[in-house]
Amino acid sequence: MLVALLGGPVLGATVAHWVAPGSEIAQAVSPFAFALAFVGGLLLWFGFGVVSAVAKGLYRLLRGRWRLPAPMSPGTELVPSGYGGFLPVGLCLGLVAGVVAGLVPQSTSFWGACAAHVAAGGAYGGLLRGLARHGYLPFPEPA
Repeated sequence: MLVALLGGPVLGATVAHWVAPGSEIAQAVSPFAFALAFVGGLLLWFGFGVVSAVAKGLYRLLRGRWRLPAPMSPGTELVPSGYGGFLPVGLCLGLVAGVVAGLVPQSTSFWGACAAHVAAGGAYGGLLRGLARHGYLPFPEPA
């Protein structure tokens, strides 16, 4: 989990250095946006997982089908739905970082900075989605 958290800011700093070399603003915004994509995706996953569990429980209660779930085998781990939120969060925050990096005077190209950040944000969000889907990212639990 630590590698996934720290990998995003490293990717953001690399992309910012590539599209806007020498820009302190881009070097600060891009890693922050990728770290925020990780945290925002976790919060979205947690929120959607809780809402989904409550909705399923209410549906079963109202339909009169309230039964205990079948016992799971010892090696089976349930991954709650909602992990798909990592991709749109990564894309949106990548776009925001790309716009900021594209507007600084040291930027090579506005559209190039946007495209590079959106592609990197999408790749990072897709990677986090895959890690969460296969159980490598633990579901966030309330404290």
